[in-house]
Amino acid sequence: MLDLCTGTGCIPLLLHHELFKHPDVVPNIGRLVGVDISSQALKVSEHNKAKQIHEQSVYGPSNSAKFDALRNMHFVQADILADEQSSSSIMSQLRDISSAEPNYEVLISNPPYISSAAFRITTAASVRRYEPKLALVPPHSSAAEHVVQDGDAFYPELYRISKLVKSKVILFEVADMEQACRVAAMADEHWHTVEIWRDDPSASVGEADYVDIGREGRDKVRVRGQGNGRSVVAYTDEGSQWCNGA
Repeated sequence: MLDLCTGTGCIPLLLHHELFKHPDVVPNIGRLVGVDISSQALKVSEHNKAKQIHEQSVYGPSNSAKFDALRNMHFVQADILADEQSSSSIMSQLRDISSAEPNYEVLISNPPYISSAAFRITTAASVRRYEPKLALVPPHSSAAEHVVQDGDAFYPELYRISKLVKSKVILFEVADMEQACRVAAMADEHWHTVEIWRDDPSASVGEADYVDIGREGRDKVRVRGQGNGRSVVAYTDEGSQWCNGA
């Protein structure tokens, strides 16, 4: 499992915790890797991981598989938007920690997705004052900014990387339903199923809800749950079989 723009490492650490609540379902979760461009964020990730290791070693029940998976969790510094030939590119960094070509069946990302205008006008003052802008607004220098709307720069790269690492399931957080529709429309035929998940995707809403994303060949996608549009989820054919009935 690969978490891009991992920040404090909360998503890999939460995944580790949740998956080991069901060891009969997921007996071997393999490798969990978090990636971020910020060295400061990665220091926090490593600190949080070390704290969990300490707490499990002192207070937790004996579970060697759970403990080994936590110790083998990696946090890697890389630039997701860097040119593939750059030494700081994500594929270069992932190859450095793997003896084989990187293969991550599940890819998750909560990337910077706030547009420059929204950051100035609608983002809360407390967020602007205390959260790093690097984690919120994509850089203007991104090559993707010429082909996608401001705020969407990371998503084409996330789709590209997901294919390189052979992902079968991907989940990208978004700001709202409008951005969710744009990001869903970026998914090509490689993805067998594309869905938009609201704040509470498990909430029952009766009849299945669909939204028009205005893309030829995939004009509508299913919307799950209640609340605002929050994530775009896509599966390959094999990934759809894994999640059948989920």
